[in-house]
Amino acid sequence: ENEQLTGLQAARLLGALVDGVITSLYDHATNDTDLGEPEHLSIAATGGYGRGVLAPFSDIDILFLTEEEPSSETLQVVEYMLNFLWDLGLKVGHATRSIPDCLHEGAKDTTIRTALLDSRHLAGDAALFTDFHQRFRQACKDAGAAEYIAAKQAERIARHRRYGDSPFLVEPNVKEGRGGLRDLQTLYWIARYVFD
Repeated sequence: ENEQLTGLQAARLLGALVDGVITSLYDHATNDTDLGEPEHLSIAATGGYGRGVLAPFSDIDILFLTEEEPSSETLQVVEYMLNFLWDLGLKVGHATRSIPDCLHEGAKDTTIRTALLDSRHLAGDAALFTDFHQRFRQACKDAGAAEYIAAKQAERIARHRRYGDSPFLVEPNVKEGRGGLRDLQTLYWIARYVFD
């Protein structure tokens, strides 16, 4: 009898596998090359990957988090890792931002703020990531939930117009359509935003 995985189980296993690739790659870049370990660099998963689930062929969203503007040494490690991941044929969504950059960009862009909500430390400076997370959560609390909820509702309306405003379509888009995965995720994001 063949054992079968559910979609969620498979997505969690794939996420864990990619975690291993990225942490091993960071160890390799900082120990087995002449790049060395940069000060104040944390590598974090964001978006769906940050939640620990990864669908096949999905982008692997990574944040290279720095305390302030990154040094040239730090950027060399980032570049080495990205080139390695691309050479493996992986689709990588990435950003290199300082904590102040994250707070600034997240305040003005709901999509970035949502991706940061799900961020999770993978490698490098864990204390730096903890500092970022605390400051980010405080910024969310200070901003209040009303504007964020309104922005997510507006996103949902626009998405339904584009992908079908009826749950009874013959060929519904199960990710973006009405009642699809994004609608469930929107409820999750709002709850996460309000209650962490």
